[in-house]
Amino acid sequence: MYKANLWIKLSILFTYALIFIGGFVRVTDSGLGCPDWPKCFDGWYPPLSIADIPDDFTQYYDNYNCTDGETCEQFDISKAWIEYLNRLFGAITGIVITIMLFHLFKLKSNYKIAFYCALGAFVLTGIEGLIGKFVVTSHLEGNIITIHLLLALIIVSLLIISYSLINFKKQSIYKTEQVNIVKWIFVFMIVGIVLGTQVRESIENFIPLAMMGPFKYIHSFLGLGTLMMTGVLWNKVQDDLQITTKREIKWLLNILVIQIGTGYFLVFGGLPSYAKLIHMWLASSGIGLIVYILVDTKLSVVE
Repeated sequence: MYKANLWIKLSILFTYALIFIGGFVRVTDSGLGCPDWPKCFDGWYPPLSIADIPDDFTQYYDNYNCTDGETCEQFDISKAWIEYLNRLFGAITGIVITIMLFHLFKLKSNYKIAFYCALGAFVLTGIEGLIGKFVVTSHLEGNIITIHLLLALIIVSLLIISYSLINFKKQSIYKTEQVNIVKWIFVFMIVGIVLGTQVRESIENFIPLAMMGPFKYIHSFLGLGTLMMTGVLWNKVQDDLQITTKREIKWLLNILVIQIGTGYFLVFGGLPSYAKLIHMWLASSGIGLIVYILVDTKLSVVE
């Protein structure tokens, strides 16, 4: 049990770290730092200097940004290494999840659902790696990047469900209205993330905020609505001794305050890259917390 628990925690930690690194790749515009997949400039590690780049690489890697009017002298070697380290960390995360699945297999008879959730995360991790290939070959097509992110959130959610099932010890006693609020928070957060990816794609295509249409307003409304519902939920449970997830609800409330703050900073602060990264990663962290809370409501008593 101890080893399975340890490796589930490590799997969640590594997956969240990978989401952060993937966000860093995006905000630094390093997605095409390695123009081929799984290699990098036809090698198993990036070039150490511009001189190491194959002279004829553009005829093989027509998706590389150097072919869009840029010259090879403008190549940024740091972007190649950022993308390479992203892929390397992804492979390490896959190994961690594989070890986790091995230890959970030993507990399959007692924690069958937890095992199948972990198995699902394992399979989706392999698919996620393949989608990473299409992200590169599609020249960073926005919809594929969105699928890439959403699949990562599904993987981490399955891992959190598995963790929750193994570590569940005490039932909470929720009121029906509290459970309904949790469900609506989950729905608002998912829709908000999907719309947020559309807003981000518009920004990266240099579309002014004023021309984005209703997306930016709906996205902002969902963020504020999620914050308000979480505040109401916290107000209802903070003095309730029968709720075991009060700490997670408070964490979620604090995360949403910071996330929405960075969201407005994105709009009015000149869209700095680090704010985009923090905003995205906090949204991913919030999904993990609401999934954990939602699982607890399913395992507990509702009256």
